[in-house]
Order: sequence, then structure tokens, then C-alpha cells
Amino acid sequence: MGIRENQWYGITVEAGLFLDEHGVYEGWDECPHCGKTTKTKLKCEQHDVYEGGWEEEFPLMKYPLANGGYALEVLQDDPWDCGPMIYTKLEVYNSNSELEQTFQWPFETIYGVTEEEYNRIIKEKTVVEVAV
Repeated sequence: MGIRENQWYGITVEAGLFLDEHGVYEGWDECPHCGKTTKTKLKCEQHDVYEGGWEEEFPLMKYPLANGGYALEVLQDDPWDCGPMIYTKLEVYNSNSELEQTFQWPFETIYGVTEEEYNRIIKEKTVVEVAV
């Protein structure tokens, strides 16, 4: 039996890159080595919490965007493998609070099979359980 623990995967790389480009930063710094201006921490605030296993909590964040909109980190799925594997998605809203874009993990990344294969396996498993 493996170690039981929460496995935080968070948002996708593409979602992180989107925030890097469109997020609001708390300020700018100058690199002490090369003198280049660099961004500091993204502005964000907690809007929700995911309650993992063993009473561990994970904040889900809201990020203001440079265009006046915002992005919300929300739970996408949390399948179990010696503890919850916590995948979040990023929902991007415009300044009118209308959903414009979602960055989410591919089904195959979370489950290791296509959605069609997953549904076939579940259907076969259900038929076998009903027959027994």
C-alpha cells in the first residue's frame, strides 16, 4: 500500500502562462544580476477552498486581469490514487462577469484513457455487476 497523501496538480501550464501574460502584478523589480525589469508576485485572493484528505485545505484563487476581467481557479476533478489527485481549471471572465475561456486538463491526463474508453469500461463494469 502506498503513502496516503493529497496530490496537488493545480492548473495547467497553459493556464499559468495565460496568467503570466494577462494577470495583474503587485509591482516590478530590477534584477540585481542583469538589471532587467522583472515582474513580482501576481495579485490574487482566495475565493474558495478545496478540502483535501486528512483535513488539509487548499486555497482556490481569484486573479484580477489587466483587461478588467478576472480568472477563477476551480476544482476540475479529484480522482483517488492513495489520496485525492487535485486537478484545477482556470475559468476566465470578462469585465461583465461572462465566461470567455476555460483552461482545463485533458481527460486522458487525469484518467490515463480517453473519455470514450473510460465510458466503455464503466459500462462493462456495470453490466458485469448487474449480472452477478
